[in-house]
Amino acid sequence: VVASLEALPWLALEIVCGFFSTEAYDHVIAEPPAWAASVAPLLLGRKLVIARCAVRVYAIVLSTSQVITGAWRAEMTLGHYLEELSTMGATLPVHSVRTNMLDKLRLRYSLPRALRAHLVGALADNTSLRLLDLSGRRMGDDETEQLAVLVLNSPVLRELRLARNHISDRGGLALEAALRGDGVKLELLDLERNHISDPTKDLLRKAWRTNEVRALLHQHDLLL
Repeated sequence: VVASLEALPWLALEIVCGFFSTEAYDHVIAEPPAWAASVAPLLLGRKLVIARCAVRVYAIVLSTSQVITGAWRAEMTLGHYLEELSTMGATLPVHSVRTNMLDKLRLRYSLPRALRAHLVGALADNTSLRLLDLSGRRMGDDETEQLAVLVLNSPVLRELRLARNHISDRGGLALEAALRGDGVKLELLDLERNHISDPTKDLLRKAWRTNEVRALLHQHDLLL
């Protein structure tokens, strides 16, 4: 999209020149401006110029519509979506998760089921994340069971935020079992506004207090 927009001034020149004779067109492009130095040589002839302009306009419209559609599907503002594209390369950071290159991950957009499974599958084996925020990202029990593996095995994970998801007792019990594991470093667990029953919440509270460090933490560090 950015590359297409940067080409707009040169596109406007092509359109103007296309309505003049070939001689006038040749005269204009004989000494192109400095900002056009990186643009490929223009095709001569009115018909070729018009065809090229049409292709560029189509590319700009298509790219823009894809970005707008992506922002809508991700339930994000256009500005936030463009920020994510620029910082994450328009893809899930699965490679960075698998290679333990991240220490924090806050997912700001919702994912289809297949992509959620792809991401949490990578997260289960991660050993570098200290903070993971998947709040409001349609995580269910299947994804939570994978995240319980992360809680159990991660040597550094301190904060896990899973509020406003679709987690029920099955996911809650998976996390409860993980919290009882030896060496779990988690210091904050946010499960607010899910679908966990009161008995399962009580089990989570008991499991939370089994760790000597967590027993000394403020009660608000376990959010149910």
